[in-house]
Amino acid sequence: MSAESIDSRGVKRSALIVTVLGALLGGPVSIILGALAIASAESSPERARTLTSFAWLLLILGWLFYVAAFLLLFLGGEPG
Repeated sequence: MSAESIDSRGVKRSALIVTVLGALLGGPVSIILGALAIASAESSPERARTLTSFAWLLLILGWLFYVAAFLLLFLGGEPG
């Protein structure tokens, strides 16, 4: 996809959302990637879109890890 066809406003909006969610839900890498995507949205929308996608992916994977750890630690039952 060419850089001209990527909507930089849409990329900025998605990057802002993932940055705020990362801040609220404890995703430091998502905060950093989202901020980088916001900063580069005007000059390089394709790069910003890639950074935003990675930020979403890492935020989701992080929360899946938190849920799995919770289930294993607290609902796993007593050992032995």
